[in-house]
Amino acid sequence: MKNIYILVIGLFVLISCISKKGVFYQPKSNEFKLKSNKFNYNKLIDTTAVYINKRTASDGVSLYRMIRFSNYGNIYFLNGSLNPITVFDANLANVGIYGKYTTYDRDKIKIEFYNSTYGFFVFWYGSYDNEGIYFEKEGTRKFHDPNTKLGYDKTDSYYTKKPMNIYTELKIPK
Repeated sequence: MKNIYILVIGLFVLISCISKKGVFYQPKSNEFKLKSNKFNYNKLIDTTAVYINKRTASDGVSLYRMIRFSNYGNIYFLNGSLNPITVFDANLANVGIYGKYTTYDRDKIKIEFYNSTYGFFVFWYGSYDNEGIYFEKEGTRKFHDPNTKLGYDKTDSYYTKKPMNIYTELKIPK
């Protein structure tokens, strides 16, 4: 019993130290580099739908990810559901990851969210149309240094648009 107690305490300490801000930290609105006052909205981003990515592993297990957009620059990102995305998932306001987005050129999008596991912000760059969003590149920046870029990686993620009954508002804490 003593060994289990020591193991649990050790795991708690280890998990607490993974990120400078803590494992389940959600940044405040002013900590994002993408700002609401510089937000550019495009009607092709459907704020009454969700965008879903499904990946199937070699063992046949499917993993679902979802992005939901507001019409004023906020996103809600649900990462890693084993079940298909439901209306309930799309309207959760306190689970998942919040972030910001903006559109540019005619069909380009940039989103930003915080990866609390590793302690840095992530930027995804992509293009969109009426059917969905294709993210082709991602970049990162450290939490405490908004000007430091950690590099870019190629990514290959397509999120298909799915109409959904949205009844909650997306707000990032101030």
